[in-house]
Order: sequence, then C-alpha cells, then structure tokens
Amino acid sequence: MKPQRPFVFISAAITAATGVAAVIAGRQAANDLVMTAVEPTMASTVIFLGLATICAGVVGLCGGCSESRCGVLFFPSCTLLIGVACIIGGGIVLSQANGDGGSIEEACWTRQKTGNLQFQKARALQDDFDSLQAALSNCRKSRPEVLSLRDCGQLAKDDVGIWYKDRPRRALVEWLEQKFSCGGFCAADVAVFGYPWQQPQNGSLAVTQSNKNTPRDPCFTFLAQELAKRGSKVLTRSPHAVDTGFATAGRTAHGVAGAGHRQCLWSVVAGLFATASCPSRFTEAGCLVLVALK
Repeated sequence: MKPQRPFVFISAAITAATGVAAVIAGRQAANDLVMTAVEPTMASTVIFLGLATICAGVVGLCGGCSESRCGVLFFPSCTLLIGVACIIGGGIVLSQANGDGGSIEEACWTRQKTGNLQFQKARALQDDFDSLQAALSNCRKSRPEVLSLRDCGQLAKDDVGIWYKDRPRRALVEWLEQKFSCGGFCAADVAVFGYPWQQPQNGSLAVTQSNKNTPRDPCFTFLAQELAKRGSKVLTRSPHAVDTGFATAGRTAHGVAGAGHRQCLWSVVAGLFATASCPSRFTEAGCLVLVALK
C-alpha cells in the first residue's frame, strides 16, 4: 500500500461525512416554514453542496484504491475545488438570510414613515397579509359574527377572488400570528386567524366579538428575528432600535445555514490534509493537470 493511501481514505471519509451532514441540514431547511417562504433557494443550495461534497468523498475512496498516482491526486484537488465552491456558495446563502431579515425590518420601518415599501420580499409578504385581511373583511360582509378566516370557508376570498388558502405564504402568516400574537405585516392590524392574544401582563386573551377588531403588533419584527436565527447572525441595532434605544446587539443563534457553511470548512480541511499527504513532484503535478484537462 502506498504511504499516502491511509491519509486519502481518512480524508475521503471526513469529506463524505460532512457532505451527509450538509444534506441533512438542507432537508431540515426544506421543512422549515420560515425558510421555504422567504428563502426558497436555501435548502436546495445546501443540499446541492452536500451532494457535491459526498461525490468528492466517493472520488477519494476510489482514488485510494487506485494504483494510479493520478487517481490518488485527483481526490484532493477535487475536494479543494468543491470546498472552495462550497464556502463561496454557503457564504452567499448565509449573507442572503442575514441580509433579508435586516432588509425586511428596514423596509417596514421606512414604510411606516414614508408609505413606500421598496424591498421586493417585504412587498410580497405585505401583499399576502393584505390579501388575507381583505378575505376576512369580505367574509364578514356576509357573516359579521365570524372571528377568523378559519370560520369562513369558501367565503374567505380577497378582492380579486383568490381564496385565502391559495395564498403562497398563508401558512407562514398563520404561524406568525399563532406563535407571536401579531397582526398585520409592516403595520399593526387585526389578526386574521383568531388565535388567542398572548399578553405578558394578562396572559392568554381569547378572541371575542368585542376585541376581534383590535389591532396587534406587526409581525415583521418577529419574522426578522426568526430569519436571523436561521442565518446564524449576531443581530445589531435596527433603525427602530436607534429611535427607541432598545438594542438587540449580542444575540447569536446557529441555524441550518450555519451548519451547511461549517461543513464547507471541513471539506477544505480534508482536501488540504489529503493534498499534504500526497507526493508533490513535478511529474505528478503535470499528471494532475492532464487529468483536469481531460
């Protein structure tokens, strides 16, 4: 057995294991309501990078069994290339998740001051909230007694005839209202799904005829916090925090995107480990170049 083979096998196993970890993280992101609604490409990106890393590990195992030095050398080069691509792709995914949370917050605070909503993802979310509000309002024209969209059935259609369950982010809106007792997106509004109002001082307050039209705190701040968790971001002061003096600096959370990005670093470490274990004479470097050209 060539002296570098044990190192190649170890590196290949590490690479394949980190690829599996990335695929698992990607599948978790695909089942995450917040990420699928706001960052629909994140899960597929992490899964793709994980599968590419697994392929690099398989190449390493095959190269370790090969009698050809070219086959042995092909693995570390392949791993390094995939690792670098993984870091770049993972960095883009992380920055997108982190940036979108802050951009949504900033866009909504700006809308409250100017009436303009510039950020496209914030506009899409606001459109869904507006559609659901219109559906509840239209339902109450026929059935004034209803407390939520869940009581309306087919009557819950917006002004253009779209049924509330057909809105693409309806599940996200319902989840936000249930978890955070919020209503409306960029501005305080009625909670359309009628979940109890969780109040710090009074506890849970059921929705009744007397309070069903009471506006609640807007949902965008809670959504931004959830995005920050999933992007492993340390939150800084938002424009609102600057105005009111409430800072959110220092809050750190590690999400599935962070797990995917960390596995990229392991991939590069494995590639460097395997490269260092292989001979580096000029002829072998030329052989590697020929393999790459083929």
